[in-house]
Amino acid sequence: MKKALFLLGTCLLTTACSTTSYKSTTTTATSELKTAGQLNCLPTELCPSLLVKWNEKQKNQVRVDVHLSSSYNFYDINSLVFDIDGKQFSYNPAQATEKTTVSRFVPKHSTTYFIIPSQFLQEFKNAKTLTC
Repeated sequence: MKKALFLLGTCLLTTACSTTSYKSTTTTATSELKTAGQLNCLPTELCPSLLVKWNEKQKNQVRVDVHLSSSYNFYDINSLVFDIDGKQFSYNPAQATEKTTVSRFVPKHSTTYFIIPSQFLQEFKNAKTLTC
């Protein structure tokens, strides 16, 4: 009986989710674009998450948020260095690293952000190798 009720509930939930209408509010101009990603790191390295934001009002700059989680330590994030085809681009953070305790599973969280000129994105166009 419990299995039958569980299957019935699952079917109803699946049907409800698949038939729910979604109203999209489209606008002609996007005020803020974002993309997030995880870097490819070695198994022995801590790997930061990056969130790149481009604001329509400030087209000449891009904001890169850097988040680093660790079970044991807080880290000071002092610079962001891109090596594109042997050419290095180094940026300093816009603020000091914020250090917070998130939860007992990932207790140490370090975060900061960088303001990077949007012209820098042109360097990625024909890049063959990129390290960060």
